[in-house]
Amino acid sequence: VDGTSHPINTRTISGGYDIALNDTQYHVLTDWSIGDSLIRANVDGRDVTFPG
Repeated sequence: VDGTSHPINTRTISGGYDIALNDTQYHVLTDWSIGDSLIRANVDGRDVTFPG
């Protein structure tokens, strides 16, 4: 972000990932695959969509 490196830790879980960024944990559920035009996911209980 803004040219600054932000290391993350990820752990694969059933249906998605647990992601740790700094002191914040995110629970991400998605069935996105390479080639899908949109990424549809649920992040910490909130539905989100991003360009793929």
